[in-house]
Amino acid sequence: MNIHIQSIKNQLFTLVFILGIWASSGCSRDQNISPSQSLSDNLRQGGWIVTTFKKSDNDRLYLLGGYKFTFENGTVNAVKGNVSAVGIWSVGSNIGKTILLLDFNSSNDFSQLTQSWQVVSQNQSKIELQFTTNNGNDYLTFEAR
Repeated sequence: MNIHIQSIKNQLFTLVFILGIWASSGCSRDQNISPSQSLSDNLRQGGWIVTTFKKSDNDRLYLLGGYKFTFENGTVNAVKGNVSAVGIWSVGSNIGKTILLLDFNSSNDFSQLTQSWQVVSQNQSKIELQFTTNNGNDYLTFEAR
């Protein structure tokens, strides 16, 4: 009988050990959210400002500084005082990479944002994007405000 009790204890210990590993592995319902959906959700959460904007490794932040961007239902609005610009946005993927497509169909400084930006990293407070050209890399970073 002692052998049987010891066997049950070993099985119980193994079960508790496995459940502990599973629980600590971060399993949650959110793991089923695609990176594209996560990006869309993050963008819609509120206002964003541009904290990095480089074209071919040249700093262009001065063009967009002070604008607050909001993303809603496929429309992106940039507002700074009485000045505003409206564009469209969408999220997709290309060869397993999450892409943010921005299109400001205008001839002003915002037209420089019109690209298919690859997501380098993202969370609820910061989104880092990159676009690679023959002339170098373009970088765009949004931070939540």
